[in-house]
Order: sequence, then C-alpha cells, then structure tokens
Amino acid sequence: MPVPTLAPPAPGVRPTPTWKRVLVVAFCLAVVAFWIYVFATGPEENTASKINDAAFTEAAEVRCATAQAAIELLPPAHTATSPQDRAAVLAEANVLVDDMVRDLRGITPTAEKPRALVVQWLDDYEAYAEARHIHAAALARGEDPQFAVPAEGGLPLTRQMDAFAELNEMTSCEVPQDV
Repeated sequence: MPVPTLAPPAPGVRPTPTWKRVLVVAFCLAVVAFWIYVFATGPEENTASKINDAAFTEAAEVRCATAQAAIELLPPAHTATSPQDRAAVLAEANVLVDDMVRDLRGITPTAEKPRALVVQWLDDYEAYAEARHIHAAALARGEDPQFAVPAEGGLPLTRQMDAFAELNEMTSCEVPQDV
C-alpha cells in the first residue's frame, strides 16, 4: 500500500514562514493560559460588603431559614390550576417575606458601617417584596405575566442581594425561589 505524501506547493505559492506559525501558536497558548488563570483564581471577594457582626448574621440566618422553610411548605407554582390559585399561594409567601424583613430590621446592627450595609440590603429586599406584591396582584386579576425583578445598574437586584447574603454567611437569606 502506498504511503500518502504531501504535494509540493503550487508554483508561485510561497509556504508560510515558520515564524508566523510560531506566532499564531504562541498567541493561542497565551489565550488559553489567560482563561485558565481567570477560572483558577476566580473573582475576588468584595470585602467592602462584609459586615463582621456575628450576632446579626447568626440571628438573621436563623430568621431567614425559618421563613424559607415556611415558604417551601407552600404548594409549588407548577401545581396551581389558575393564576388566581397561584396568587393566593404567593400572597401567603409574601406575608412570610414581609415579616422576615420586618424582623430583620428589628435586629439591625448598631455599628455604623454594618448598619448602613444591612439597611441597604433590607431596602433592596423591600423593593423585591414590592415586586412580589405587584406580581401577586396581576395573578389575582387573572393575568399571568412573567415576574419582573427590579434592576439596578442593568443587573437584577436579587443578584446583589444574594451576593451580600452569601458573603456574610447568611445563605438562608438569599432570595426565595418560589415566584
């Protein structure tokens, strides 16, 4: 069986210089190395949002876990037979969220920096809760709109709320996933 060979270059066509090939390969390796570095190191933690108040974070985690557990006991959205049925369940969940935010405001840290951070986070939670109420009202009217999360800086408000909760080790205080 004959061994295939490469045909010689066509007359008038010059082969690609070796240094160009080396340059292309080096560039590709640099791009791969960059992305390996990015994924290996990950984003830096935003320590400016760390509240360093164990009393608050522990109490908040317990309070939020209680609210999340109660919300999880409610019928899931996919079991609703109509928008009105879904509205009734969402209204119950909204009471739980409102009560949770009210209780968290009652235990807000007293030190200036942690207090300011927590107050902003709770203000965001109230904006999110208001969106939940608006959605429940639309469902009660028989409409079935997509839930609209408030945004800030082009990103959903819930993203920064969850990031704050996670950074401060209050994962139960992340936004409920029931809507």
